[in-house]
Amino acid sequence: MPLILDDLLITFDNERATAVLPQLGTLAKRTQIFLFTHHEHLVELCRQKLGEDQFHLHRLGNVA
Repeated sequence: MPLILDDLLITFDNERATAVLPQLGTLAKRTQIFLFTHHEHLVELCRQKLGEDQFHLHRLGNVA
């Protein structure tokens, strides 16, 4: 059963979001996680903290 998270980190500052991402990465080794967000800075935090090979980015619609 996948875990679906919709803007889970929206109220987190970058320090807290960065602390949570490795935990989600560990959990993702056991189950599929969908983390929806419209905040580009969270995508960048994922890239920095997890690395490109640890998550898959899917964009919906056009990006301006």
